Amino acid sequence: MDPVHVPSLPAASFILPPSLEGLRRLAYNLHWAWHPQTRSLFARIDSTAWARYRNPISVLTGATGWSRLLDDPGFLSEYHDVLDAFDAYMANGSGHWFQRRYADRLSGPIAYFCAEYGFHESLGIYSGGLGVLAGDHMKAASDMALPAVGVGLLYRKGYFRQSIDADGHQEHDYTDYDLSHLPIGRVQDASGLPLTVTVELPGRVLSVAVWVAQVGRVPVLLLDTDVLENAAADRPITNILYVRGREMRLHQELVLGIGGVRAIRALDLDPSAWHLNEGHSAFLLAERAREYVLAGSSLADAWARVRRASVFTIHTPVSAGNERFDADLVRRVAGPALTAGGVPVEDVLELGL
Repeated sequence: MDPVHVPSLPAASFILPPSLEGLRRLAYNLHWAWHPQTRSLFARIDSTAWARYRNPISVLTGATGWSRLLDDPGFLSEYHDVLDAFDAYMANGSGHWFQRRYADRLSGPIAYFCAEYGFHESLGIYSGGLGVLAGDHMKAASDMALPAVGVGLLYRKGYFRQSIDADGHQEHDYTDYDLSHLPIGRVQDASGLPLTVTVELPGRVLSVAVWVAQVGRVPVLLLDTDVLENAAADRPITNILYVRGREMRLHQELVLGIGGVRAIRALDLDPSAWHLNEGHSAFLLAERAREYVLAGSSLADAWARVRRASVFTIHTPVSAGNERFDADLVRRVAGPALTAGGVPVEDVLELGL
């Protein structure tokens, strides 16, 4: 089984010299985050911009000294060496040990869900250990040529940065990320249009845009509610990692779990295993049960089939590090999405999802 391919368009448009067009492929694949030779190449283009942003997109969009680089044999040699190594890495998945030994054991890719990913400091959609772990899982999956696809949320404001005011009190500062300067692309559907999925909330339907961060051979889908189709109160749902407010946090988990499954289905993917890295994506289990019920299975059989293909890992095995929601809040907020699909919210509560 080959690595998963997700069609997308880069978030930014900029012009490169034709002979250096390969820089675009390098910049929009986070392979550079764990390959120092590629980072060194971008630093050579503009050392000041690299030192400031640590982000190839920012380097390329602001670069002006192309004539100097095109006349530099050393740079051109390094460019071709890095690009050749990258292309070889991306092309050899079918010959990797996993593909040779275990590919026939999987009928579909591995879907990996997590609330945060720490790929690199320039893409601030993580807060700490869980995100770094998830990011390393995706990098390792790429190096092993595992047929995997990740799912997370696109936090346009990221996680808070701590500052201390004049009285010694902690304040929360948030970064407004410019998506055109991030190494992500807008996912395209089968018709070449920007992919959007929906999630039911009480009295309304939420639109969710799908972006992708390409991590070597592994695409990671990032879901985003900050789109014009949504009401002003709903657009910020995915803006802040670990947002305050229990209802908003529950909205995030519905988007991650239910919206994530629907994004995967919209790309015509049928995972053979579903990996939940911590419980934030638990609603994906209910969404998959809903799929089986709508296809004619009994609810009991649906849950059994969901269990057989699900994997759960936990990073923080203490109660303070795990989500708990009031049952009435779950009934009110999650009920419409669950019950309409034949999965009673009371069953979900009884299972402790």
